[in-house]
Amino acid sequence: MHWRTALIALVLVLAAALMAGCTGTTPGPGPTPTPGVTVTQTSPPQTTATTAPSGDCIQPSPTVTVDPRFVVGVEVIRDPVSLNKKITVTFQGGKGQYLTQRVDATITREDCTTETKSITRPESGSIVAGSSVTFNGSNRDRMVVVVTINGVPYKIIDDVYQFQTRP
Repeated sequence: MHWRTALIALVLVLAAALMAGCTGTTPGPGPTPTPGVTVTQTSPPQTTATTAPSGDCIQPSPTVTVDPRFVVGVEVIRDPVSLNKKITVTFQGGKGQYLTQRVDATITREDCTTETKSITRPESGSIVAGSSVTFNGSNRDRMVVVVTINGVPYKIIDDVYQFQTRP
């Protein structure tokens, strides 16, 4: 009889520990891009072009991890066969999809010119998973993606994308 009571107590303690771990606010790992997804543009992008100051303008900086309760997926794909070296940024949805107000993608090319395109939430509803923006890249480009969730911007991607040339 005592072993049954001990077993029930152990199961309750494990269940409480698992529930406490699932409801915490400690940031978890960010979204992982998966290459090879076909993308379509389902919302009109907003575009801005500027020139960055000289220097090493394509040096990436740290990113943040979104709270797991609000995590969304964003994928960056460089077209390997394109003559104009296109880079596509695709919103993939996720737990925070309905709270996401906008996705801002900024490319910084190797000549330090920048261009920003945005995917914004329509008046009603949410940003549709699969919405994308496309940039004309150069040989080496820095892509920064900032998602705004509940009015708070999160820089979730900041990486350099190298165009692969054949030997």
